[in-house]
Amino acid sequence: MQIMAHLTELMKYDVKPNQNPGKPSYSSTQRPTSTHKPAIYAPDIPPGPEAYFSKVLSPSYEEYVKRLENPIGTNYFDRYSLTSTAVGRTDSARNLERENQDLYFGSNFARLYELANTLEYDYNPKDVDLQVQEFSEKYDDSDFRFELLRQKKVPPTKAYVTLLSLYDLMNKESKRLGLNKFQGYSEKVLSNLVDSSTGTSAFQLRFVLDKILQRQEVKKPEITSKITKLIQDLDIDSSYINDALRYIPPLPFTL
Repeated sequence: MQIMAHLTELMKYDVKPNQNPGKPSYSSTQRPTSTHKPAIYAPDIPPGPEAYFSKVLSPSYEEYVKRLENPIGTNYFDRYSLTSTAVGRTDSARNLERENQDLYFGSNFARLYELANTLEYDYNPKDVDLQVQEFSEKYDDSDFRFELLRQKKVPPTKAYVTLLSLYDLMNKESKRLGLNKFQGYSEKVLSNLVDSSTGTSAFQLRFVLDKILQRQEVKKPEITSKITKLIQDLDIDSSYINDALRYIPPLPFTL
């Protein structure tokens, strides 16, 4: 039932096929740290401040101290003490700063960064609908939700209805038998589910349905006939159910 719920849910979205199936991905990895004592890594002999200042900050410690005395840019708390420099900025300076933000953060995160560094006035409207509208205008995440949830589509009717009807019948039968009072899987069942999740979603569905018939967990003729018919359709590569499950990944299980 869990697998059928997974398949029917993904049928409602446009799942893109894998561009490079079967090809392993290679990536370079950094060399691990040398052997050290437990807790935070530290070398046996500390390199001293000279190594840090020479590589990261400046050639000398004195220049580093001068940088602290005359910092470049504005501090986080300077936005609350509107200095003459910040007030007198020209439009070209603001545009240049915005271009740098877009370069470093991207357009979406640059707008969020600009909003976070904007002074907020003491304005608290009592209208709840107005508050919701202003919040949605500032923090619109429609682009992120579209990428996250993919694009919705109309599910394939026959495959969708077949799995939903079988799910409904098995749900009623499990409640009648009292199976809904149990939770989790035995070690053997979980091992079989892990093996089934290494293939396609059609293979996983057929594997589970075949196990149901073998163990005779369901004895209602209406349910067994539906399962038998669905297994026969899964054995045909060009069937409606295989077309619907072609790009849907299997439900993963781990030990």
